Amino acid sequence: GEGLYVLDKFGGVFAMGSARAEPDDPMAPFRDSPYFFPNPFAEAIEVFAGDESDYSSGETVTLEIDLPGLAPGARPLRMVGIPAGSFQMGSSGGERGRRSDEGSQKFIHIAYDFFIGETEVTQAQWHAVMSDWPGGHPPTEEFGVGDNLPVYHLSWNNIMGTNGFLERLNSVTDGVFRLPSESEWEYACRATTVTRFSFGDSLDCQDTCEDCIANGSGENRSDYMWFCWASNSGGFPRGTLPAANLLPNPFHLFDMHGNVREWVADSYVSNLGEVFEDGRPFLSRNPNDQMKVTRGGSWNDEAWAARSATRHQALANAGNAFTGFRLVYTPYQNKENQE
Repeated sequence: GEGLYVLDKFGGVFAMGSARAEPDDPMAPFRDSPYFFPNPFAEAIEVFAGDESDYSSGETVTLEIDLPGLAPGARPLRMVGIPAGSFQMGSSGGERGRRSDEGSQKFIHIAYDFFIGETEVTQAQWHAVMSDWPGGHPPTEEFGVGDNLPVYHLSWNNIMGTNGFLERLNSVTDGVFRLPSESEWEYACRATTVTRFSFGDSLDCQDTCEDCIANGSGENRSDYMWFCWASNSGGFPRGTLPAANLLPNPFHLFDMHGNVREWVADSYVSNLGEVFEDGRPFLSRNPNDQMKVTRGGSWNDEAWAARSATRHQALANAGNAFTGFRLVYTPYQNKENQE
C-alpha cells in the first residue's frame, strides 16, 4: 500500500506504511548492499501507491519505465510486481528431464516484493540505452532482427561490466536496475506452480522437439514456449520470436520458457547447496571463476532444457544467438537527492 518502504541490506523490501512519524525524512543508507545498489543510495523510498490487496487479489501490478531514446512504436520496458513468498528451488529426483545440478532441492524464502521484466530485454530497448550492439555484433536475419525481438549476442560482462548496460541504464532512469538472482528468477518463473513448467508437466510427448498438450486447459507447449526451432521445425522460422507473442505464466511474465536463455547474476555452482536461502545471488570470490548461470531455455533448445528448474552454465565473456536477459527493478523517488 501507500507509505514508506525500506530496503534491508540484502535488498529486501518491507513496507512501513503510515507508522513512521516523518515518512519524508530519508534514513541513513546501509553501506553493505553491493548487490542491490552499486552505490550506497538512501534506503527510505516511496515505491508506488497501490492497495495492499493488489497481490492477494491476483491483480498484476505493472510499472512502465520511461526509457529515453526508445524507437517510436517499440514495446515499452514494463516491470511486473512479484509478491514475496517461498518455494522449493530445483527439481525432485523423479522429475523427467532432470539433471544433477538441479538438486538437492532447497527451500527459498524471498521476504520482499520485487519487480521483474514482463519480457526479455528487446533489441530496441538495448539500442536505446547503448546506441550500439554488444561486442559490435548486431542481430542478424538468420536469428531475428526487429525492435521487439529479444536482444542476443551479448555476454554477462556486456550487461554487468564497466560501461555496460546496467551502468548506462541506471544513469538515465529513476530507480535501480539489476539482473535477477538465480533463485528470484526461478521463483518468478514458477509463479507458485510446482510442475515441470509453469504451464504444467506436459508429459504426453517426449522432451525433445515434439509439441503436445501443455496442461488440462487444452493449450499446447508451443502456446507458451518457443523451443526447438533450430531447423525450421514444424514450419516455424529459425531464431527468436517477438516478445510477448505467446501466453504468459501465472505472474503475467512472457517467455520464461524458451525464446532466449536469460543471464542471471549468479556464479555457477554444480549443486544448490551453496545457493542462499533468502534470494541473494551466489557470487564467487574467486576472480578466476568466470562461469555464470543462464536460465529458461531458448529457441535452440529441446523442451527439457526450458523447464523451470533447468540450469545452464556459460562463460561471463561469451555471447551467442540464443542468450539474452531480463531485468529486476527497484523504484525510488527524487533520484537527485539519493546520489
